[in-house]
Amino acid sequence: MRQLNIWLRSRWAPVAGIAIMSFIMIVPQLLTGSVIVGSDGIFHFNRIYDTAKQISTGYWSYWQTNFGFQQSGRVVNAVYGPYSAYLMGALLVVFRSWYHFQLFTTFAVYLIGGYGMYRLARSAGARMWPAFATAIIFMNIGWLPRWGLNQNMTALGAALLPYALACGVHMVRHREQPVQPVRLALIMSILIETHVLSTIFAALALIPFWIVAWVRATHRLRMVGRTAAAVGITLVLTANVWGAMLLMFSTNRIAYPAAFSLAQNVLQIGVGRGSRNELALFPLAIIAGQVVLLLLQRRRTSRLNWCVTAMGVAILLAASRVMPWALIGRLVPKMSQMLQFPVRLSTIAFPLILCGLALSLSNMEWSRVSVRRVTSTLVVLAALGVAVPNVARMTIRSVDVQRSHVLRSFGAMLLLNSTPRELRATLHSKHPGAILATAEKHSSDYLPVNGHQGTGDLSPGSIYKREILFYHPYFTYTALPGGRLQISWHETTAGWQSVPVVTYHQSQVTVNGHRLTQEEYYRSRINAPIVQSRRGKNTMIVQFRAAWWAELLLWVAPLGWLALGAWCGWRRLRRRQSGVNAKVQADDI
Repeated sequence: MRQLNIWLRSRWAPVAGIAIMSFIMIVPQLLTGSVIVGSDGIFHFNRIYDTAKQISTGYWSYWQTNFGFQQSGRVVNAVYGPYSAYLMGALLVVFRSWYHFQLFTTFAVYLIGGYGMYRLARSAGARMWPAFATAIIFMNIGWLPRWGLNQNMTALGAALLPYALACGVHMVRHREQPVQPVRLALIMSILIETHVLSTIFAALALIPFWIVAWVRATHRLRMVGRTAAAVGITLVLTANVWGAMLLMFSTNRIAYPAAFSLAQNVLQIGVGRGSRNELALFPLAIIAGQVVLLLLQRRRTSRLNWCVTAMGVAILLAASRVMPWALIGRLVPKMSQMLQFPVRLSTIAFPLILCGLALSLSNMEWSRVSVRRVTSTLVVLAALGVAVPNVARMTIRSVDVQRSHVLRSFGAMLLLNSTPRELRATLHSKHPGAILATAEKHSSDYLPVNGHQGTGDLSPGSIYKREILFYHPYFTYTALPGGRLQISWHETTAGWQSVPVVTYHQSQVTVNGHRLTQEEYYRSRINAPIVQSRRGKNTMIVQFRAAWWAELLLWVAPLGWLALGAWCGWRRLRRRQSGVNAKVQADDI
């Protein structure tokens, strides 16, 4: 018993608890053998499968997709979390099936998010067990569970955002060295390489912390310099992302994501059905409890607690109907395509409020037995109140997969003569591409647009369905070295033929050995090439030829990561040899 008490006071106990909670979340899938394919599952499976095939075959193609998305050659990963796509592709190569891949990644997202929340609370000055309790709550609310349920990339952003907010908390608490350039640059770079919208949220959330820190800083000029250093390091580490975006958006007309009603995708109070727009009663009670604690402890509450709680509540209200989102949607129509769901703002609000809750709980008079018992009971009930419904949702969804609902969402989906049993078999197959040949999705993200972007039947996604999904089975696709894609087909008569691939301004098109200029072939509304074909066998080769400066930036980023890793390793080794205290070491960077 004594050894147990000692272990419970160790720093590894909360980490073990977070790992156990993460494991509990995948138990329903372990027991049923289910793969949960949500609303974004097929889209991201295509991204990951493309990088996995590049790794396994050695036929690298950073720009166009030669394996995923019906081998259509569209550019997706280069501008959408490229390094995270390659990391998950490597995991798919290791695990081989979507089932084992999903088990591991769902566990990892929960673990990373839970530990991030724990570190955020601890960096703010919370005690160990209140920080652990808020981490368990965080793992079961908001967007974090949506990776396992729907494969929403916002969930990965939600898992990483507490680490960025911890940098903001550090700014406020350390007047001498408010900004840690390397640490701040690392988390912002990882966010950019994962989910750009979450990076924007993180940057906006850090602004108030930075302003407060600048006002309180003892060396303001040095703080500005260290901030500039963090920005510079981030630009180097993410040169591949912003370089690709600059190239793509400056030389091509790129389709915006699908538009959604802002007013209908706000945070609303619900009863716990698991909707992304729902704030269930238990999380609402937890938030209200933090506000009450803050008011009861107002005479001994830290400014940091007031700050994070006020920011969190304000952002939560902004994500709800309190903000006139219908008016904003009319004034700024692009917001319905870029933000899509105002409820995404809760990815910032929840960790801030829970950080405040951890501070309030740490401020309780734990020496009094009655206070300790009542508070501990309420905290356990709150954690169970959010964890049990979340586990129940995973269980229900896992059971549904084994019955009939293999795919959770059929939006923008094209199924090819598949029974539920066949779909389940493809998800467990050692050939991950099997499900992508069975269930195809016609999303419009990052498609090139020739002319004005239409709506309805003329939207890029609908045209992609008609021109690519319907016709690609009649063509043969072969990935070639050097990022090239070969498409072959047979014609009974010579004439013009629309080929189901996507081209960009940088695409080099060769038909039957003749390299075409852009004046020698037509292009559809999504830039599918319409070329002159001959009778018999025809062959087209498509290759994305990026500008020299864009290719150079692709090398700048990995070299930057290697250089930073070498520098950090050398610095840590040097300090260890000189015997400098480890905590001081961490604060310096």
